[in-house]
Amino acid sequence: THSARLRVHLTSLVEDMQVSPSKRMEVWTFNGSVPGPVIRARVGDVLEVHHTNLDRDGIGHNIDFHAATGPGGGAA
Repeated sequence: THSARLRVHLTSLVEDMQVSPSKRMEVWTFNGSVPGPVIRARVGDVLEVHHTNLDRDGIGHNIDFHAATGPGGGAA
């Protein structure tokens, strides 16, 4: 019934992760997961995102924000 301020802290880093029973890969993670966490906000909310890049090789990371539809995404 009212707007909210959402504070999100994301940490990106490269981790060695098991992707199948016989395969491990280096993957870029956000908060230790691939894909990163889902952030749910409503129209009128203020989203405050804090991003810390801990990539051991110094590679830059970015955050892509995508609009969603369907249950939980704003559609009927």
